[in-house]
Amino acid sequence: MLVAAVTVSLLGCSTANPRGTSGEADLSEQMLLRDTDSLVPLAAITKAQLQEDLILLRYALTHGYAGRDHIAPGAFQAALSSIAALGESVGAALPTSELLERLTDILWPLPDSHLLVGVAGKRDLGTARRLSLIKAGVGPNLCQRTDRPWEVGSVSVSGRDIPFIAFGAFPYHESPVWKGFPEAYAKVLKASPPAIILDFRGNEGGDNTWGMRLAQELFGQDIPPAVKARHFSQTPATFALSANNWKLEILMARKKGRTPEAYAQKNLDYLLTKLSEARRGRLPPERVERWDQPRPDLAKMYQGLVVLLADRQSGSSGESLIPVLRPLPRMSFVGENTWGAIEYGDVGGIWMHNSQIFVSMATDYWEHWDGRGHEKTGWEPDLRLASGQDALDAAKGLIADHLLGQPPTP
Repeated sequence: MLVAAVTVSLLGCSTANPRGTSGEADLSEQMLLRDTDSLVPLAAITKAQLQEDLILLRYALTHGYAGRDHIAPGAFQAALSSIAALGESVGAALPTSELLERLTDILWPLPDSHLLVGVAGKRDLGTARRLSLIKAGVGPNLCQRTDRPWEVGSVSVSGRDIPFIAFGAFPYHESPVWKGFPEAYAKVLKASPPAIILDFRGNEGGDNTWGMRLAQELFGQDIPPAVKARHFSQTPATFALSANNWKLEILMARKKGRTPEAYAQKNLDYLLTKLSEARRGRLPPERVERWDQPRPDLAKMYQGLVVLLADRQSGSSGESLIPVLRPLPRMSFVGENTWGAIEYGDVGGIWMHNSQIFVSMATDYWEHWDGRGHEKTGWEPDLRLASGQDALDAAKGLIADHLLGQPPTP
């Protein structure tokens, strides 16, 4: 995630008004819910305003953030202490731009790529500045459309048309931008091509539902779980952070003169209901789903060559299909290490009332089968390319070699 993830977070993180609070003990999850339509950051805030914002941020991290139980305790506590010390270290006022950088300095070292700091309209500050240094160098995504995030087409390899399915982004699965996609990929799979190119370069995440549905078709059976366990935070604070995503989406639609999508209100209502259940003690603070690692039936799977293209800007859901597709009989990942936003997900967040700075944070945690830490390291390609090489050219080379063993097209 991830320069675009910062943009998503601008629309999906918020906080409530902490005015009048004297400390964290006075806070509740209700104060995390966004309660203002303002998106305009102040140029500077007073020391008292700063301390109010930082008290709220610490509350969100300790009560709503999934990483509170999974990041090494020493590192997490050190970050909390640094946030508290920040509130004491300033003079009468602090510029918002400096606050952005100082919060980023504190949170950036933690092993969670979804822990982002930003402010509306400032893509050169905070986490955005760090993310701009992460350059992808293996060519552009084959989807360059502005009206939708996907493209289905073909490229010529050794005189044969080889289909590609490109995902430039992963908007919410009920968004109208996905209209026509299931019919397009079904047509590709029905033709049983000898190879398929899947392009995730530059895909910074979102909702990978349609990617998973495509994977399901390639498997021809239930997809074996790509992770060993998933830990869902179910505190009232967590549901408040998640609800802010949809409150902001509804707000932004109205500010742009559009009617909010029905699914936005539906999801907001669901999360507020869960918040109420959690507040009444009807949910455990964490729910864990665990899976066995079954052996899929290889005979039911797509037997052609699958070449997946990804780069350093493939993050979160934009890199999530790599471990999912690994069991396919002929699958090759070409490009460079992905970003590594794969152990934390389902991002919510707060929008601090005084400074209008947002901090996005994950609401669940994923355990991978290999037990290794991939956060901010990413998935390693099968065929690593040097910066400046185009992964599409390398994919064509692999497919050409593969076609040598295939019968000619009738």
